[in-house]
Amino acid sequence: MGCALPGQCICAASHQENFGIAVVEALACEKPVLISNQVNIWLEIEADRAGLAAEDTLAGTQQLFQRWMNFSPEEKKAMTQAAKGSYSKRFGIAQAAQTLLTSLEEFTGHTGKKQDERKTQKKPLATNSETV
Repeated sequence: MGCALPGQCICAASHQENFGIAVVEALACEKPVLISNQVNIWLEIEADRAGLAAEDTLAGTQQLFQRWMNFSPEEKKAMTQAAKGSYSKRFGIAQAAQTLLTSLEEFTGHTGKKQDERKTQKKPLATNSETV
């Protein structure tokens, strides 16, 4: 993916985000994210070391910037690499498709495997000798 985002990181210190598509887009562009803990994917971001999260207050936002500025160049580089990895692992198209499939299987109670098994167990249509 060819992204042209200037700067070292992206900050989204919002008061509420259901998902945070801009955050995911930043990860895809190898940009660490500084987000509030009101972005619903903040736990994943922190777990992947792809960014930082803090309270959605002025003090929390200041803390995010201060923590980022205190990182060494090596730490910033590691977080930049982790950002792309987090995107691929959690939010890339292959992962999104698998997550959707799993959710649909759980919702419907059917798995792709059961569907394949039903296809192979289908009975043929009645033959001439079986018709009434």
